[in-house]
Amino acid sequence: MAGKLEGKIGVVTGGGSGIGLATVKKHLAEGATVVIAGTSDERNQKIADELNEQYPGKCAYKHCDVRERDDDVELINWVNDTYGRIDFYVCNAGYAGPTDIEPATYDFEVFDRVFKTNVYGLFYQMTTLLPIMEAQGEGSIILIGSASPFCRAHVRRIPRARAPRARTSWIWPTSRHRRASA
Repeated sequence: MAGKLEGKIGVVTGGGSGIGLATVKKHLAEGATVVIAGTSDERNQKIADELNEQYPGKCAYKHCDVRERDDDVELINWVNDTYGRIDFYVCNAGYAGPTDIEPATYDFEVFDRVFKTNVYGLFYQMTTLLPIMEAQGEGSIILIGSASPFCRAHVRRIPRARAPRARTSWIWPTSRHRRASA
């Protein structure tokens, strides 16, 4: 039985682990052909090869560091040239930076990597991808973002004396309060 995405061609950046890999597997199960894009060449190629055993000819790996405009352009053009179209593009690659340092101690290199990955990378991909999808007359772009690794690293424990209504309270950088235990 054909899946909902039979015949569709797509890309998942950061598709070799976590949410990205789950996204790849789900799209393959629905019949799509999926290109995993990332920087861990050996691992990602092995994953693509293993997925091809289950879904023959439906998965490929292409190196792409989303921080580098040339890599983004090369990836998108390669997929379009190889498969003739791009029906969906999942921007999943991201970087939160080290989780063991305070935000005030971030140095320029850390900030630069976070910004290049999460902002410039998206810009590079969109400016290359949108004209292709416009020419096709259709296509879907899915942006996945999460600040949770960053937030968890900077949670503050508030003693009971300062938070009398709860035995333990957590203060999130987003000013969201969460009760950790009763």
